[in-house]
Amino acid sequence: MGAGEVLGGPSQLSRRGFLTRSLVLTAGAGIAGLGGTLLEPMIVAAQGPWGSTLGPSRRLPLFDVTAAPYHARGDGSADDGPAIQAAIDDAAAVGGGIVFLPAGTYLLKSLNEQTGVRYYLLNYYSGVALVGSGRETTILQAGPGMPNETRIISANSADGTGRVTGALFKNFTVDGAADQQPDAQSMVGISNVWTDRISLLGVRVSRVKGTGAAEGVC
Repeated sequence: MGAGEVLGGPSQLSRRGFLTRSLVLTAGAGIAGLGGTLLEPMIVAAQGPWGSTLGPSRRLPLFDVTAAPYHARGDGSADDGPAIQAAIDDAAAVGGGIVFLPAGTYLLKSLNEQTGVRYYLLNYYSGVALVGSGRETTILQAGPGMPNETRIISANSADGTGRVTGALFKNFTVDGAADQQPDAQSMVGISNVWTDRISLLGVRVSRVKGTGAAEGVC
């Protein structure tokens, strides 16, 4: 597990339709070891899977991808995909948690293949919050030479249907690095995640390939 835990608070509801009964990110105390420069994220569990499985007073574990046992580097050079995936898997295994990405460029090179999706770099699950320090400072970047139709974040293999409920993406950029993908006519940022109690707040999708909004988030 990562650096610490935070405490959930009372339920809140989003104003926007597809965010209704979702998750709300608020600010708390500074995360230890980050020099007090960043506010600790606090997830407020609302209705739906989060409310029923975690409850509003459950202490939600925080999985810092740069801390032990993950040791993601965020230097734009090392392959941080396995470290981030391990943190996501661990958060899902305990019923939900916050996967925290401090400022940095996290290169994703480890390619996975899944029937119906072709290829993906990160696999996502219900009940997990993926939270960066800001979309200008936390970047998830596809490594060079990705094949066609690569999904950077996909939930298709989570349960075979792509259904993810009760999850949060906040404060980071998904970068397809399209100019480095000569063999990819299509690169998708966040794919196969149903908008069922899903929040995307302060997320930017850039340099993906293809046409239409579906290449960004679908």
